[in-house]
Amino acid sequence: MSATLTDPIIVGSLVACIAVLGLSPSRYVSFGKEVIGSALTVLLVVGSGPLVGVLLGNAVAPYVGAYEEVLIFCTSIVLIDVLFGSKNNPIVCLILCIWGLISPLDAIVEIAGQMAGGLIGYPVLSAICAAYGKGMGGPSVDLATDFNTALASEALASSLLTTTIALLAMTSIGQYYWVKQPAIAATIRFIVIQPFFSATGPAMNPMLATTYQVFANGTWPADMLGHYVVYWVAAPAGATAAAIVLKMALGIGQPAAAPAAAAKKPKKPKKA
Repeated sequence: MSATLTDPIIVGSLVACIAVLGLSPSRYVSFGKEVIGSALTVLLVVGSGPLVGVLLGNAVAPYVGAYEEVLIFCTSIVLIDVLFGSKNNPIVCLILCIWGLISPLDAIVEIAGQMAGGLIGYPVLSAICAAYGKGMGGPSVDLATDFNTALASEALASSLLTTTIALLAMTSIGQYYWVKQPAIAATIRFIVIQPFFSATGPAMNPMLATTYQVFANGTWPADMLGHYVVYWVAAPAGATAAAIVLKMALGIGQPAAAPAAAAKKPKKPKKA
């Protein structure tokens, strides 16, 4: 049975997420941004299909994959980034940590905020869908999928996400925001619709997968192999492998070479 915002499992989990902020209370702003950004990610990105169904009055099947849904999906990713600059994904925190762009403590606090946002977002999205008689779903391992395929699906999808971020955000393209961010959003959408990745959603985002399961089942997932290993081991492993290779290949996180003008000046010859 799906959970509501007032159910003990949601309330208790939110308290646990907030408690993580106690590790570094000064990071409350970034924590809050992740809560809001991740909740909106659930409502507008995961919920892009149901939202189109509400707006157009369509049944469940026609609106999934409709151009309106794709537009809301991609636009929402860009809009959330513009407004909050939040990462909304533990995978993104992980790779930025590997690249030396955020600290491990930054990552831990922000991931806690992301989990809180997901725990809030799914019940709210469900209530909106129910009010309009629409269905909704979330990332999960297909029961017909074997374990190895599920592992490969999330690992490969997460490595592709990491590669996309590296090539578009960590190269010279990154200075052109309105090229970079829409391209990242479009690539995420492209990965999501590929048949191979449908075995696990795909999530490419452990927060979305786990908070959906908590919401949908009213409890934290109990199947270690079927959930945590797929979303919290395989996905980060794929992202980590790609992040390390790309860090070496692109020099991400490496200080730029000092320009000639800033080079150490030669010493003046001593006077005789």
